[in-house]
Amino acid sequence: MPEATLSQTLKLAAQLHQDGSLTQAQQIYQQILQQQPQNLDALHGLGSLALKQGNLPDAEQLFLDALSIQPQDLKTWFSLGNLYYAQTKLPEAEQCYLKVIELQPNLVSVYNNLGYVQQLQDKFPEAVSSYQKALDLQPNCIEAELNLATVLHHQGELSQDKQVYYAVKYNDLGVARKTAGDLATAITYYQQAIALQPQLAIAHYNLGGALQAQQKLEPALTCFQKALELKPKAADFHHAAANVLQHLDRYDDARDHYYQAMKLRYSQQEIIQHSLYDNIYYCCTQKTASQWFRSIFNDPIVYKYTGLVTRPYVQLGLKYASFNNAPPPGTIETHLYVDYPTYLSIPKPGSYQTFFVLRDPRDAVVSWYFSAKYSHVLTSIIPELRRNLAEMDLNSGLKYIIDRLQEFGYFEAQRSWKLVEGEQQNIAIFRYEDLVDSNSSFLRKLFHHLSIEIPETEFIDLCERNKFEAITKGRVQGEENINSHYRKGISGDWKNYFDNSTLDYFHHVTGNLIEILGYEGSGHFN
Repeated sequence: MPEATLSQTLKLAAQLHQDGSLTQAQQIYQQILQQQPQNLDALHGLGSLALKQGNLPDAEQLFLDALSIQPQDLKTWFSLGNLYYAQTKLPEAEQCYLKVIELQPNLVSVYNNLGYVQQLQDKFPEAVSSYQKALDLQPNCIEAELNLATVLHHQGELSQDKQVYYAVKYNDLGVARKTAGDLATAITYYQQAIALQPQLAIAHYNLGGALQAQQKLEPALTCFQKALELKPKAADFHHAAANVLQHLDRYDDARDHYYQAMKLRYSQQEIIQHSLYDNIYYCCTQKTASQWFRSIFNDPIVYKYTGLVTRPYVQLGLKYASFNNAPPPGTIETHLYVDYPTYLSIPKPGSYQTFFVLRDPRDAVVSWYFSAKYSHVLTSIIPELRRNLAEMDLNSGLKYIIDRLQEFGYFEAQRSWKLVEGEQQNIAIFRYEDLVDSNSSFLRKLFHHLSIEIPETEFIDLCERNKFEAITKGRVQGEENINSHYRKGISGDWKNYFDNSTLDYFHHVTGNLIEILGYEGSGHFN
């Protein structure tokens, strides 16, 4: 390979490596080594890839091969030190960093890394010296400054004010690393913040969020509970705890925290007008824009003109739903996945108003299929559904979802509400399809039913904030993203996925449901 071509090829591999196209970069490095087995850059690049992918034995051998060719190569010694640190081979990592410093004594990052592995070996005087050298070279090196503060704290040489100051700095650095997608480092920084200042509630909260992102739910809950112990009136802390408790199937505890979060979040808002009703009951089946409704009812504007806070139903619902106690006054019960008989069983204090949202069940089947297979959070029944759907083609998968919805009582819940439509004045049935057509027209009718009066300017703002394009950050309604909770946002989509055999199976399972619900188009395709 000509020298100019080799240089360009190495640059391409390095760029692919940097951009995250690891497989392509790996292939190019391997092609170079086939022609030049002792190419130092290719060996180091391939070793760095192996390290990033967690293939530590291969990475070590590649770095050693590179050093056998060029024993004075700084970047390879540094990478080998990082490898040994990842393996918790701390003395070996320390020797690698010392070798780099011997070759080039003015590298800030090397002194910082050296200080950290010395600190982990309880070599505190040496660690202080290494961190101080890093700061001499670069006075604004925040990592070295924070690491030095940690060692001084361990030695009892850090004042209380400095402990608080550096704890906040560690927390901020953790936030930055989490935003960059580096959860492991973020967790380390949050833990360092807590070690310096155990009373820093925000660090416990952020540590809980990072652990939750790693699906470590019990440790995350412990962090959120500690944050609440330190700051019991923080709405975000209650909401975070509720979210984890819901995933742990501790539904009553989750509901209590959600309710506290809403009361705290809006307790300082000025209420212009109180609702005519003690409670509002929002009833539905899944896949009828329940998250959109929750966003509407959680909006400060709605609280401003009702004084009601949402209290979400966090259990699976439908045939599994049950209620033993009346909800507290002043709440919007959202979103109740219940059939009509179950709704009647809910103890209801004072005055109340109710609405149910209906959707073409064929569209609901399609929405359930894509959500369960791609986008829904892996809680409750979703992992089982996703495993099974992964082994099925589209037709089989849709029929599987039809069976599961029948089993959950989904279709019967829709039927039960439609059959009693008009029997009670305080109950109204709304259609998902009308919301899709115009969220503002839909909300006007809904708010009229609920006696919610919002000035026109604020009403328009509410509608604009909750348009499909706003929620999806610019995606046009009808443009599909199978990995989004708001996949497509249209009605009649079932026609794009049902074939005649799927439609026949749907009618076989649901009987005359389409007729009862008032949806047309139940015949076969041409």
